Amino acid sequence: MKYIIYIFTLSAIISCETATETKSQDKNTPKTENMILFVGSYTDKEGHVDGQADGIYTLNFNPINGVLRKNNLSVSTTNPSYIHVDKEHKMIYAVNEKVGQGEGVSSFSYNQDSTTFINQLPAIGGAPCHLIRHKNHILTANYVGGNHAVYSLNSDGSLKKNTQSYQYKGKGLTPRQEAPHAHMITSNPHTGQLLGTDLGTDIITFFEFNESDGMLTKVSETKLAPGSGPRHVDFHSSKDIVYALNELDGSIDVLYKEDDAYISKQKISSTKDENPSSAGCAAIHIHPNGKYLYVSNRGDINSISVFQIDNNGALEMIEEVSTTGNGPRDFAIAPSGKFLLVGHQNSDNIVVFKIDEETGKLMITENTISVPTPVCLKFE
Repeated sequence: MKYIIYIFTLSAIISCETATETKSQDKNTPKTENMILFVGSYTDKEGHVDGQADGIYTLNFNPINGVLRKNNLSVSTTNPSYIHVDKEHKMIYAVNEKVGQGEGVSSFSYNQDSTTFINQLPAIGGAPCHLIRHKNHILTANYVGGNHAVYSLNSDGSLKKNTQSYQYKGKGLTPRQEAPHAHMITSNPHTGQLLGTDLGTDIITFFEFNESDGMLTKVSETKLAPGSGPRHVDFHSSKDIVYALNELDGSIDVLYKEDDAYISKQKISSTKDENPSSAGCAAIHIHPNGKYLYVSNRGDINSISVFQIDNNGALEMIEEVSTTGNGPRDFAIAPSGKFLLVGHQNSDNIVVFKIDEETGKLMITENTISVPTPVCLKFE
C-alpha cells in the first residue's frame, strides 16, 4: 500500500514538473506571426480573361510551413489587376484595368480588420496595368493608352490630381505592336531613376522624376531587338544591372550601364520550350539572397524557370518546373526566401512551392488554395 502511494506521489510530482516545464517552454517559444498576402484580380470578362473575382482578396500566410488560409474579401473594386501595398502608410493603390467606363486608379486604407475605399481618379490612358507609389506620387503604366500617368497625393494618402501624362510613340514588328503599350513603371533602387517598359515599341525608358511638380523627364532609352516586347523588369541586388522580361519573344535581356545608357549584353530564352515566343512571359523576380532569378511562362507551357546569377550578373538556367496550374500571370517570393507562391489566372488558384535556398530549385508542396482569377500577389 505504501509502495502504491509512493508511486502515485512520485508520478504526481513528475507530472507537475513536466507541466511547469512545458508552460515555461511555451512562454519562451516565439509565436509564429502570419503574414498578409494581398491578391489582385479580374472581376470582369475581358478579351483576354474571363474575370470571376470580386476585387482585392486577403490571405493569411504562415512563413514557417507555407500554409495559406483564406481571410476575407478586403474590398470590392473593378479589375484590380495590379496593386501596390504601402505598408508604412497602411495604404493600397490599385489600377482598375478597363477601357472607357470604369477605368481608373483607386486608393484604399487598411488595418488588421478591414480595408476601406478612399477615392478613385480617372486613368488618363486606357487599361492601366501597373502602378507604384514613389514618394508622394502614384505613377501608372497604361497598356491601351501607351502612356504613363502621374498623380499627386493628399496628406492622408488619397489621390489628389493628375500632374502629367507621358506618351510613348511608334509601333513595333509584331501584330501586338501596332501601337505603344506601356506595361510597367518602377524605381531603380541603385540610381533612384524611374524606368518604364513599352511592349509596343521594344523600348525601355529611363526617367528622372521631379517630386515638386510631379513631372517625368526622359534621360535615356534602350531599344531591344525587334519583336521582344518588354513587359516587366527586376534589378540586381548590388550592381546596377537591369533584367528585362520580354513577353513577345520569350526572352530575358540583361542590361548593363555603360556611360549614360544601358546596353543588353545577354539575351537568354525564358524557357526550354522549342517555341519560346509562345511562353507569354509574365512575371520576373529575384530571390532575396540575390543569387537566383525566377520568371513565369504562360501559354501552353505554364512553368517557372529558375536562373542562377553569376558574379558578373549573367544568367544560366538551372531548371524549369511546371506550376501545376493554368496561366501563372504573377508570383511572389516570401520575404524569408523560403517559399514561392504562384497565382494562376485561368485555373483560379494559388500554389505554394518551397525554395531550396542553397540551389534555388523549387519543390512543390501540398499547399494550394482556390482564389478566383488571381493575377497580382503582394505581401504586406
